[in-house]
Amino acid sequence: MEEELRFHLEEEVRKNLRAGLTPGEARRQAALAFGGSERVKEELRKGRGLGCVEDLVKDVRHSLRQLRRTPIFAAVAVLTLAIGIGANTGVFSVVNGLLLRDRPYRSPERLVHVYSAVEGESLYATSYEMDLSDLRRLDDVFLEVGAFRGAASRVTEGEGARMVLVEAVTANLFPLLGIEMALGRGFLPEEDLAPGANPLVILGHAFWERSYGGDRGVLGRTLRLAGLPFTIVGIAPSAFESLTAQGFKADLFIPMSMAQTVAGELREGPEVSERGPLGSKVIARLRTEASQEQAQARVDGLALSLRAAFPNLYESRSFRLHPSTDVAIQPDLDTYLMSGAILLLAAVGLVLLLACTNLAGFLLARGIDRRREIALRLALGAGRNRVVRQLLTESLAVVALGTFAGLLLARWSLDLLAAFRPPMALPLNIDTRLDGNVFLFTLAVVGTVGVLAALAPALQVTRPDVAPALKQGGVAADPPRAGARSGLLGIQMTISTILLVVGGLFVRSFHSAENVDPGFDTREAGLIWVDLEVSGVPKEEWEATAEGLVELARALPGAELVGVSNGVPLSEATWQADFSLPGVDPPVGQEAHRVHYLAADDAFLPAMGIPVLEGRGITPEDREGAEPVVLVNQVAARRFWPGEEAVGKEVRPQGWESSTFRVAGVIRDTKVASLREDPTPLFVFARRQFQRRTGQLWMVARGGARQEELVSALRRAVREADPELVIVQAKTMSEHISLSLFLPRLGALLLGSFGLMALALATVGLYGVVSYSASRRTREVGIRIALGADQGEVIRMVVRDGMGVVLAGGLVGLGASLLLARLLAQYLIGIGPLDPVTLGGVTLALLAASAIAAFVPARRASRVSPTTALKAD
Repeated sequence: MEEELRFHLEEEVRKNLRAGLTPGEARRQAALAFGGSERVKEELRKGRGLGCVEDLVKDVRHSLRQLRRTPIFAAVAVLTLAIGIGANTGVFSVVNGLLLRDRPYRSPERLVHVYSAVEGESLYATSYEMDLSDLRRLDDVFLEVGAFRGAASRVTEGEGARMVLVEAVTANLFPLLGIEMALGRGFLPEEDLAPGANPLVILGHAFWERSYGGDRGVLGRTLRLAGLPFTIVGIAPSAFESLTAQGFKADLFIPMSMAQTVAGELREGPEVSERGPLGSKVIARLRTEASQEQAQARVDGLALSLRAAFPNLYESRSFRLHPSTDVAIQPDLDTYLMSGAILLLAAVGLVLLLACTNLAGFLLARGIDRRREIALRLALGAGRNRVVRQLLTESLAVVALGTFAGLLLARWSLDLLAAFRPPMALPLNIDTRLDGNVFLFTLAVVGTVGVLAALAPALQVTRPDVAPALKQGGVAADPPRAGARSGLLGIQMTISTILLVVGGLFVRSFHSAENVDPGFDTREAGLIWVDLEVSGVPKEEWEATAEGLVELARALPGAELVGVSNGVPLSEATWQADFSLPGVDPPVGQEAHRVHYLAADDAFLPAMGIPVLEGRGITPEDREGAEPVVLVNQVAARRFWPGEEAVGKEVRPQGWESSTFRVAGVIRDTKVASLREDPTPLFVFARRQFQRRTGQLWMVARGGARQEELVSALRRAVREADPELVIVQAKTMSEHISLSLFLPRLGALLLGSFGLMALALATVGLYGVVSYSASRRTREVGIRIALGADQGEVIRMVVRDGMGVVLAGGLVGLGASLLLARLLAQYLIGIGPLDPVTLGGVTLALLAASAIAAFVPARRASRVSPTTALKAD
């Protein structure tokens, strides 16, 4: 370019020399005719499309120099954005891992889940053999149909057995989904025909790495599953975790023909080849030419034909198709989880909006401070678009740094959140890696920040009245922009108030839950949960096994009381059934009373610390052959026999027990399934008289030993009795209560954190507004002080201006919070949505933080020297 320009200039000089001009005049006239070389270069670059690239490089360099000159502004702005972007990215990562992440299926848009639907009830799985056979005959719309079912089983390795998640699959399911084994092979069609004939297993990738260290020589070895040897034929790929639900990792996969051999709860049930049991989940691949609507019409026709052929089984049943891409766990449950996800995303969205308004306020103040510079640029001929682009680049440099810091914060917060896993027998492992969905979401968030927080201030500050801005003293506050900053501050206070009220309610709810009386003794005790069914113990041996374990436990040193039951209050093992109560009408629209129940021995209630208030408790004599007895709690006595003596009344199980049980006593009310619940009726039966027994065995031990020692001793006793017994949980009473508080604690942690973030951001925003306002009034303050105003008057004047906006925004926020709190009432424990302590505490916290944020710059302004102030622009 330099050579080309020099050539044309020399040609113009030679032309002038030929015209008779002197050499000096010839060069001067050539330069005038040719124009400035830099201008020509700019035009050439623009013609080649390189101008914007050069401008961008210059703007980025200029932006970084500006940030280095103002390190405090840069640090505060980046931290503000990091909080907003980090919170949003972190929460979205959890929602994405649980509900939104695509599964590694081939052409997932052509896959549908087939559910059995019962009118007015939730969706169900389908019966395996018969429904599957019927669905496979619809080959005009389905290319292939497969099924799976998940169940808990046990693997014996090392010192004893442990529970694992096993998924039984049809042989065609992996090919149907497009899943290829990481190592080995899948199941062959002939291996899924004869029940119990092919003990083959595919290891989940995580199980393979955890139990075998990723040994590639594992193929062909045997694994003891449900007490039987299974041959390992393949390793599932790492991207494929589970068919059951997002967030779970299946440990093992077996042929569907082996389901009843492995899964304890299936062994005693009907054969999978029968039409009745609704235990299998069906996935079908649509033909290329078939739509989901056409497939739904075909399965509707199938349902009608099945109703005609099997009226007792299909009277109110139909089939519902759901796209695979829309199913994370189960459609009904997905809807419930999505509502909670929307609540969290809305909360962090408000945090992001708060960060945006904060940043917009910072940039607006910074732009107003530079408006003389901007006016000078415009006066010298710079285009407004060019100036806006430069200011926007400066803002986006801050956004880029804030995004990077926000991603680091999100990763750190997710690692911290991983410690708060829900207390489940089969652990929930949500994949929170920052994948493509998360980065796209973060990109959308950053774009929103750029538009809301960067573009608007850049457009506003490039519209100055050039002449006044260039005059000395022309930096007085501009009323429209002052109004814009006040408006931003008002929005911040409104958002902060909403988040503080919501967070405060959940923190108060958690504190209230901690103080809820569960109705039993929460002091030193040990609990252990053994699943006899999964352990492979035959049903006829459950009672003898339980008695043997109890005898061993009662012989332990320090175990003075050992009781056994099929469940304990506030555990996963809670049972409900229908009961008829002679003389007591069931609820409207129901044929019986639906009531929680337990089956316990004579030592269980004393070990749990649940007193008998009327009549008697369960005794060793309450066994088979004696009169069947049941205990009821206080709320059951009041609800079913108001004003009458409950002792002596009759209770009849509906449909599964022929005996009539007589009420022998009334026990104290306890929380049954949740700390949040209202008083709930509970029946406690004598377990030796109870025919409907389960394989769930809970032992509670209490005595002179520490609860940690009791738990260890119980665990050793079970292992010594039979290494094949699966211990689902072994914990102290303190851990049991703590696990019951998991959801309240998680809600308090998340929403309380968002509230504190909001308070911090609003405080910083108010500080910035008042500081800027005070700096713009330096001359006014100097004049007031020179005329005799004291320091207190100046402080009150500056604070009053800032606090007016705070009060207005706070009142709007309180009003919105009261409306929102009513929607959250169902999630609160022990407090109402209009909790006065929360509302009063939030008001005081906002006022205190705002007063401090306004007082600091006001006090600094009051100390200004009148001489210095009067010399200022």
